[in-house]
Amino acid sequence: METNLDAVPILLRREIEARVLGPLINTLIERYGKKPALEMVRPMILAQAKESGRTASARAGGNTLSHYAEAKRDWAAEEALKEELVELTDKVFRWNVTHCAYAEMYRKLGLADLGYELSCARDYAMVSGFNPKMILHRTKTIMGGDDICDFEVTLEQGNGKRCTLKSQDGLQADGGAYCCAGPPDQSEGGSAWKGKKRKVKRFHAQTWQSDLGPLTAISTDKGLAGLLFGSPDLMMEADRLAGRSSWELIQGLDPILDRTRVQVEEFLTGKRTDFEIELDLSGTEFQRQVWQALQEIPYGSVVTYGRLARMVGRPKAVRAVGQANGANPVPIVVPCHRVVAVGGLGGYGGGLPIKRLLLGIEGVTSADVKAAGRVG
Repeated sequence: METNLDAVPILLRREIEARVLGPLINTLIERYGKKPALEMVRPMILAQAKESGRTASARAGGNTLSHYAEAKRDWAAEEALKEELVELTDKVFRWNVTHCAYAEMYRKLGLADLGYELSCARDYAMVSGFNPKMILHRTKTIMGGDDICDFEVTLEQGNGKRCTLKSQDGLQADGGAYCCAGPPDQSEGGSAWKGKKRKVKRFHAQTWQSDLGPLTAISTDKGLAGLLFGSPDLMMEADRLAGRSSWELIQGLDPILDRTRVQVEEFLTGKRTDFEIELDLSGTEFQRQVWQALQEIPYGSVVTYGRLARMVGRPKAVRAVGQANGANPVPIVVPCHRVVAVGGLGGYGGGLPIKRLLLGIEGVTSADVKAAGRVG
């Protein structure tokens, strides 16, 4: 018997999905750490969200803001959302969500920490799928603990909004411009989009083709903030790095990124054994302790997660140390690949083939890995 999924409320679909994906993602997190695990599943989630946007546009018979306002009613069906319209014109659509049954559902399932990834994060991709020229802005989410979710979707860029994705020449980058501003400026009337402009955190990004495949580096004015394998979702990365701050991401040339690219390529060709790059890493105090310890592991050496835990003075916190190691935002430069398991290589965010390649560049052999495991 055929089942028409369109007849199933989206809230119920999300619950079914969460019951299937939640345990799987948590298992991946336990094994590889949160950041690598989410990097594995995020492309699938965002691709599905973008396709749902295309489908919604086709069903609505157009991709204007009015079409979008009509189409998104499906997400509020069965009292899944309580919403307040702020403004709807041909150029801007603003509304607030005052009650979110999706957030309640994830909390009841014990998946509150994953709720953003499984629900909120796809909003950007869904809007892009509905109309690539649409830009979603948001400063609050109930999923994140705020009292409302505030949304603004526009069809314009360069209109003074607080967060954008640009190319080096200031023009809109391929794939559109995105925004996820920090805490709003409140003013009379309660609109989150009124008030004075806040300070914007600026990021630069650059992607190049290396022997490991595409590498993407992200920097701030202070130093290198991220180094990622492949071609990641730059909006998601800037949003994560900025925390609750407003941000602007510029793609193109930057002195810190230029040095990063040169030095990484020198490392990959065996011409460099350490890095001379300013770092600006966002993390907890414990994570930063682990990342500092990683930089103390000599080139051509490996240690186990247990040894790394002892290096930071937390010998019983092996799992926490492993998760901090997996959350390292600048692999290669901060050499998390030099940490192995007692019984083998262990995990790696870029994949075990890349970990083997990096260790091979440094001359580390399987015998060295086994020897490190015996030391523990």
